[in-house]
Amino acid sequence: MQYSYYDSPLGRLLLAGEFGILQQIKFNFQPANIAGEYNPAIFKDTTTQLDEYFLKQRKIFTIEYSLIAPPFFKKVLHQVAQIPFGRTTTYSQIAQQIGSPNAARAVGSANHRNPLPIIIPCHRVIGKNGKLVGFAAGINNKERLLALEQATY
Repeated sequence: MQYSYYDSPLGRLLLAGEFGILQQIKFNFQPANIAGEYNPAIFKDTTTQLDEYFLKQRKIFTIEYSLIAPPFFKKVLHQVAQIPFGRTTTYSQIAQQIGSPNAARAVGSANHRNPLPIIIPCHRVIGKNGKLVGFAAGINNKERLLALEQATY
């Protein structure tokens, strides 16, 4: 595993993966718990695209990544990846779109364990009542990302 850091407007993020392919972005990480080789240049394309995103110059990420997750979670996260910049959807709508209309809670669980927040925009998934719920990096960061995208909810 190789890793680097990205200093975002939301705080320092950990970027990690293998062979230059991104596998994780972590908010609120503990540096003492990081195993692997530090390489500040390993995810240069990712950091460039994140810079562009936070400057409102990028709406779609085109980086190569590897999604390591159980099959159901992958199905959910592939659907979440399709949510357009500046738009939101609900957990129940994602459940319906993947053919599991009664799985809104499981969709929430998959979003909570999203290994690539921002790149796979789980912050764009909101509660059925329009409230901001369930963001592993904190509701305040979810709100800040949606404000950046000027999404209404």
